[in-house]
Amino acid sequence: MRAVPGADGRRGTPPNAARPRLQRARELFGALGATAWERRAASELLAAGEAVDTSRPAWAERYDLTPREAEVTRLAAEGLSNQRIGWQLGMSHRTVASHLSRVFAKTGVSSRKHLPAALRA
Repeated sequence: MRAVPGADGRRGTPPNAARPRLQRARELFGALGATAWERRAASELLAAGEAVDTSRPAWAERYDLTPREAEVTRLAAEGLSNQRIGWQLGMSHRTVASHLSRVFAKTGVSSRKHLPAALRA
């Protein structure tokens, strides 16, 4: 069983052949919160010659979220309230709401209950 699809096939094949599978694997691992596997997929992408921003999850890159928006999004997708997110990140619940408003616009979702699906898409 291959944990990172494309990783085994990357060696000895043209770099472009493995990239789509590795990119998809990285996105899925990021959406699932499997950060170690997401980093492994990112490492394989780098080895295949792909430029990878490892400072934020793949889904955050896809939606062009800032690092702070990505933090707020991750916590909201886990079901935390604005007040709890604010407490964890050291900001007011109104600032959290402002971040989520921008995230909703960027992801095309209308409420926090749809965030997990948007991150997996």
